Amino acid sequence: SFSTHPTRTAPHHTPHCIGARERRSLTTTRCRSQPPVAAMASTAVSLDQQRSIVRELAASDANNIDAVPEGEEWFVISNTWYNQWKSAVDYTECGMSSGKEPGAIDNSDIVEEQRLKNPAGEGSDFAVIPPAIWNQLVAWYGLVDGSPVIWRPIVGSGPTRCVELSAPVFDLFVADADTGPEGKSAGPGSSIVASKTSSLASLRDRCIEHLGQNAGDEDNVRLWFRLDQDDCEWELIPTDDAAASVGTLQQGDLGIARARAPALLIEVREPMAADWVRSTDDAAAATAADGVQIDAVRKRADSMDETSWRSSLDVGHPLDVYDGKRWRESAVAATDAEKLVIRFRNTPEHRLETT
Repeated sequence: SFSTHPTRTAPHHTPHCIGARERRSLTTTRCRSQPPVAAMASTAVSLDQQRSIVRELAASDANNIDAVPEGEEWFVISNTWYNQWKSAVDYTECGMSSGKEPGAIDNSDIVEEQRLKNPAGEGSDFAVIPPAIWNQLVAWYGLVDGSPVIWRPIVGSGPTRCVELSAPVFDLFVADADTGPEGKSAGPGSSIVASKTSSLASLRDRCIEHLGQNAGDEDNVRLWFRLDQDDCEWELIPTDDAAASVGTLQQGDLGIARARAPALLIEVREPMAADWVRSTDDAAAATAADGVQIDAVRKRADSMDETSWRSSLDVGHPLDVYDGKRWRESAVAATDAEKLVIRFRNTPEHRLETT
């Protein structure tokens, strides 16, 4: 309803928009370079008009997180840029506008290799906004060349509804007859964002879609995962476990929620070929060899008392906390020798003190 088409002084540019595509909790992303787009002339849509349009969109029931379906994707935007825009348009209507437009949107300061540098940084490092507001801001200002577009799925229901900022971002690799069993990267910035609540079957389907394979080729595709490049080997995801969720992926004592750089290897077998590129026997042998290291890590964990573990936590450290009814995404808000103060991500005003 608030679409505008100002005259631009830069080359034509199609903004990133998810309004016309299927909403998914599982999304392939690439760091898509865009030509630099100059900020629009203020005579096209004034700063006051921009403020009014975005405030009205933010107040709309259609953009209320409780009203949108689970799996819809909301956008993450750098507060470095967003706060400059708010200051320019006097978003809080306090009568103090900088009058200086912020230029093209740039998210590069909040990500590292497509992952949020600080997943607990909502409010300080970045903001989460609905698609309607993101699309409107991009239509006005465009994107800096190379700036990543970041989105995360909505999960949960009722009081637990939130944007899953900690959704795993898997790097993608491909193994086929040309690359050999170890495979190679699927391309710079090629990754898949997957909600921990999505199924392994949907994860596999998304990988097949990424390769451009059709349904008839599914029998010639296998999916492997690795939660850490240095300490984990590739492990086959069995097709009979397809109903399990992404959140169940684990290697030794490392679960997907704590994996810093998880990866997927898409193995493609040649049509009519009898053998796969990778051997499951080799993978099993590697897993068995890792058992010695896993046992050593488990013994160290068992020998660490809770006081020592708590003392290793810093403010901002992400945690999964059981509140008596369910596990919830949280972060350390404050810590001292006697207690930890935990804040829940979807209700930051609610604090939990533990001793």
